[in-house]
Amino acid sequence: MRKRILVVGFTCVDVVNVCNKFPIEDEDLKVSSQYWAKGGNAANTACVLAQNPNIDVHLFSYLSYQPENDFVIRHLKEYNINLEGCPITFDKKFPMSCCILNEANGSRTILHYNNDFPSVKFEDFLKLDILSYDWIHFEGRNLIEVSKMIAYVRQILLKQKFPKHIIISGEMEKFSRLIELEKYLLPNVDILFIGKEIGLGKGFKSSEETIIHYSSKKNLKPEIFICPWGETGAFASKYVSSTGSVFYFKSDSIVCKNIVDTLGAGDTFIAGTISKFICNEELDAAIKYGCLVAGLKCTQYGFDNLFFKAGSY
Repeated sequence: MRKRILVVGFTCVDVVNVCNKFPIEDEDLKVSSQYWAKGGNAANTACVLAQNPNIDVHLFSYLSYQPENDFVIRHLKEYNINLEGCPITFDKKFPMSCCILNEANGSRTILHYNNDFPSVKFEDFLKLDILSYDWIHFEGRNLIEVSKMIAYVRQILLKQKFPKHIIISGEMEKFSRLIELEKYLLPNVDILFIGKEIGLGKGFKSSEETIIHYSSKKNLKPEIFICPWGETGAFASKYVSSTGSVFYFKSDSIVCKNIVDTLGAGDTFIAGTISKFICNEELDAAIKYGCLVAGLKCTQYGFDNLFFKAGSY
């Protein structure tokens, strides 16, 4: 039976400019290519998850039906992502991200304009059939509303005569949101993905240092912490309540040549890891697969066929 995952978060438009070097200030630089694509952490994660035939992916994100934004909706539907629960605005354009991809090293630089676009609210979340999901993943934004959503899920689960288990995961990515992330997300999820930016912002030099710091804190909700760290791989911890023990897992990244596009690599790692974990793989195998598909993503533009390519490794 297919597992059903709800991904909660953000969708936008990415205007991607591919350059043979990073521009300097006041320079007139011709780009190698330019294209528009759907973007946003939640939308990217959903598109990668949907490549697993054993998963039924539902997106919960505000969508725009302005004519120039139609391609975003079409792209999401091409992946067979269920959009029925998404709130819709007809008078606002999607937020825009101008992305600069440096062909020389694969780096990505993002300039973002929100366009006064609405975020999903708790009142919209109440319309969803929560008990139909096996896993709910929350992007780390709009955190006061997200904390209400998580509390609501917990409340529903407690009221069930025959308990159903729904895994709740979240991501801490932006260091600028750290105070809110640690207040509203950190204490409430079962599995927490912690981005490299968070670790560096707190003064840590590796995923190991980051995970050991968070997993050693007492009385926190997450049983599993996971931290991808780019080319050095990923590190994770798992707390076993029956013994009170914490186990650690390390996965190296795959060695990829011809890195061309790191845009969305973190979203791909999260999707790859969840896709294995929800299908009953062990944590070490899940983060290894997350590293694999994230590495493969960096060798191509966009997110197509990642699970197919990973099958040959």
